Amino acid sequence: MEKISCDIIQDLIPSYVDELCSEDTRRLVEEHLRDCGECGQIVTLCRNNGVSAMRMEQKSLDGLRKIKWLTNFKDMSCYGIILFVLVWLMVWMLAAGYRDFLFEMTHPLAFTICVLLELLSGLGNKAKKKSGKMEYILGAISLVMDALLIGLFCYFVVRIRNGAETIFGVEVSKCGPLLLTQIGLIAGIQIAIWLFYLYGIIKQGINCKWLMCFNMMGCFLALSYGVGLHSMDHFQTVMSYYMQMTVEILIVGAVGIAANILISKDFKKK
Repeated sequence: MEKISCDIIQDLIPSYVDELCSEDTRRLVEEHLRDCGECGQIVTLCRNNGVSAMRMEQKSLDGLRKIKWLTNFKDMSCYGIILFVLVWLMVWMLAAGYRDFLFEMTHPLAFTICVLLELLSGLGNKAKKKSGKMEYILGAISLVMDALLIGLFCYFVVRIRNGAETIFGVEVSKCGPLLLTQIGLIAGIQIAIWLFYLYGIIKQGINCKWLMCFNMMGCFLALSYGVGLHSMDHFQTVMSYYMQMTVEILIVGAVGIAANILISKDFKKK
């Protein structure tokens, strides 16, 4: 019988190691291994290191599953922290009478951290679908909420500065609860929109990260305004606090939106 070359035997070794070959092939390989130390070493190496056709494929699949699990864990951790911050600020805002000016001044910092977490959650992921009509409609609603919030604040400031005794039929001294209720409603709507975006990103792979960042900016504006009401003692405090808070959050939000758009375009090219 003509001697089988090592190249042919080495092609058969993966199926031989996995015990997937026929009986004739097994005998052929074993007969060759009696006289060929080189092929015998290859068989030993494959068995010791788990390297064979099936095992290599399984290792690749396990590696992909591990990468996917780590990516999902990273994303869910980032979104979980952001949601915790939003809910915590909502609870803090509704805790009437609780004052902590130092905590209030950390809102821009908290927003910055949340924007960075959102950017981190998008790295390594490629969106499957473009933003649809519903995402843009909710973005428009979020914009209206932001304009309403800032407009409401400006209206109150102008009326107070002009010496008004009542606003919306309520004495100025009793306007705090009324304003807090309106701000709380706006904050609740903004958080609900954020959750809708989150669902679309996780479940449907929608490319709406920049819209989510824009909405998150509205969330922090509303929550910061609401929490700030608990520490307002005179007109100058109102002016300085809200002007600083508004400018800082708008700047951080604009940077976050631009970064999300750039990252999204970069992944599209790839």
